Amino acid sequence: MSNKELKETSNNTLNPIEVGVFTVLILFFIYSVYTLFYGWQESYSDQLNTIEPLTQNGNRSLASFSSSFFHLEVPCEKSFTETTSAKKVRILGHICGINQSKNKLIKTEIINKSNNNLATVFTDTHSKKYSTDYIPLDKGQNVINLKFYYYGGKTVSNQIILTAN
Repeated sequence: MSNKELKETSNNTLNPIEVGVFTVLILFFIYSVYTLFYGWQESYSDQLNTIEPLTQNGNRSLASFSSSFFHLEVPCEKSFTETTSAKKVRILGHICGINQSKNKLIKTEIINKSNNNLATVFTDTHSKKYSTDYIPLDKGQNVINLKFYYYGGKTVSNQIILTAN
């Protein structure tokens, strides 16, 4: 190789700024991978230790035990009345009429007639149970209608009256 050819091929020198940036990126990547596998317990344990414990007289309460939510198990046999201080209710129970009907369940409809809120109903026909999302309650009397629709035109209805304080 001549000197001229050697100069043309040696123009690929490393820029010190690019080397520095590349080194910082590689170090950041290695630190991230290390933290992902080994350091996450240490970094979050300090944050978890700052959470105050739940006390009987304290101001804190767990969200799942908040008095704003109420779970109500509804029997199929009869309508009934209940009083609650909750702002929302989740209704659950056995699918009414599924044992008497030889036809397949088409749809389950649960509506709070007081505020026309139609609940989202989750049905499990294998276990013959259903559950709703949280239905908002108005202050005072809330009339909640439950309807189970079957093929062949059969409908099974039930009614709950919830009084919200």
